[in-house]
Amino acid sequence: MTYYYLTADGTTAGPEPLETLATLIENGAVSLATLVVPAGGEDWTPLARVLRFFYADETSATSGPVAFSEIHRLNQTAVLTAESWVLHEGGTQWQALSAVLAAGGVELAAPPAPAVPVAAPVMARTATGAYRPQAGHTQAVSAAAHHAPTKATAAHKVVVRRRHTGGMDRLQYFLYSFGINLLFVLLLLAIGAGVLMHGGSAPMDRINIFLKQSLVVILVVGIVASVASIIFAVQRLKNIGWPWFFLFLSLVPIVNLWISLALLGYPPGYAHHRRFDTAAKVIFGIAGLLIAGGITAAIIAFNRKA
Repeated sequence: MTYYYLTADGTTAGPEPLETLATLIENGAVSLATLVVPAGGEDWTPLARVLRFFYADETSATSGPVAFSEIHRLNQTAVLTAESWVLHEGGTQWQALSAVLAAGGVELAAPPAPAVPVAAPVMARTATGAYRPQAGHTQAVSAAAHHAPTKATAAHKVVVRRRHTGGMDRLQYFLYSFGINLLFVLLLLAIGAGVLMHGGSAPMDRINIFLKQSLVVILVVGIVASVASIIFAVQRLKNIGWPWFFLFLSLVPIVNLWISLALLGYPPGYAHHRRFDTAAKVIFGIAGLLIAGGITAAIIAFNRKA
């Protein structure tokens, strides 16, 4: 769906998809309070109300993306507070929930009433003059301690944690895939070396010996390596957050190159947070240089041949 939006000078621009509007927020061209209307619609509404948001709960775990109405409901049910951190889909800067709800034109839920302080118990003296706590004192102290704010609460610090998706991470996938293919190549080299060392045989005889003695072994090992590679790829897709049948895209020309790069470089949980980390950027940068170098070398070789 695309939306028209009001610019700072009051003119209408667009229509643009939500992905473009999210980018314009990052550039400062529009804000969450900017009025938008869907193409073909009539009702203008703040941009915040049509975006989706990630949010961090009191345990600092991130969830989402969810609709604006959902983070409003979570605030009304005291799951999220005014200081909770939220991030609109396609954005890079976390904001306080209070600012996002205000931009969307809704009110924050009233904060919960403060806990009633527990009065300190009166201490009675024993016959020796020592103080003796009254019955229930231990319970009263525990209740007071229960309402004492923790350091993490006082600091309002939110640590963003990636959603655990399981599967096989990038390094495991690379090492396992490289290892199984390396073993297969070493087996071929060992069999080939043995055939070459077979003395007193003509070249064709050596080839026949190679085929007769090692064809079954090569076939079995090749099948095992292929099955293992498929298992590794499915586990890697699970780690990214994609369904297993994405593996069939590796059968499509051109697309299979993207799938191969995705398996090697996409960070864990990418399907949920849609963010590249430093490792992914380095991997894709190296891959881009290799592809560009290969294309350049092919063009040079073609021109020399011509």
